[in-house]
Amino acid sequence: MKPIRIILVRHGESLGNVDKSVYNEMPDWAVPLTDKGKEQAATVADKILALMQKEDLKDKMAVQHDPMPLGAWVYSSEWVRAVQTAAPFVEKATSLYLKPSFSDCYKTSIGYREDPRLREQEWGNFQEPEATKALRRERSRFGTFHYRFPEGESGADVYLRVSSFMDTLYRDFEKKECPRNIVIFSHGLTIRIFLMRWFQWSFKEYEKVRNLPNCGTVILERPTICKPCSDYFYKEGMYGKKFVLKSKLKYRA
Repeated sequence: MKPIRIILVRHGESLGNVDKSVYNEMPDWAVPLTDKGKEQAATVADKILALMQKEDLKDKMAVQHDPMPLGAWVYSSEWVRAVQTAAPFVEKATSLYLKPSFSDCYKTSIGYREDPRLREQEWGNFQEPEATKALRRERSRFGTFHYRFPEGESGADVYLRVSSFMDTLYRDFEKKECPRNIVIFSHGLTIRIFLMRWFQWSFKEYEKVRNLPNCGTVILERPTICKPCSDYFYKEGMYGKKFVLKSKLKYRA
């Protein structure tokens, strides 16, 4: 049975967001959160947990007899800034859902996995600031989805590995211990590619949207727990429902 909702979260503010020169000395995967980014991560963890508690416990009697566990399975990019963003949520969710006073009353399931397929688009190895500016200009002329960075990836490359990740995701959905919530911590472009793949956007539609802000979220949700085969719909996020519906964005496994 498919989970009730899928929540996509962009990492918090990183050192690279405030100082682009850091990429000249530090590998992209190793760039950490700033203090502000850590605060954003704690705030979004509370926001997601509040949503889960509010929505999943509306009918406590029904929940007690529902075979789908409460809780969340968390998937994160293995890059440092994504892992650091996921950490407060994983810690708080584990503490809440696995405490005896809660788990004795409800079936619960908490899981955490780092998956390299959720990493950000690779721009090459160390990135010299002036050279990177030139590459950005070239990418704008060529097209952001198809442009491949030297020693890096194109958006199309990211699309292929995100598609592979979705295959894994749907296999996990079939496991009896799969909970009501899936929470994915990733990166700006990768989240856009995820939505492109999920909702079958064309590459031209993809290029109309921009990255989420740091710790921005997108929520996809099934209409009711009474319809386990229902399509997910776009519930909340920075990409307006008007755009989503206009594009006839539906995905059925």
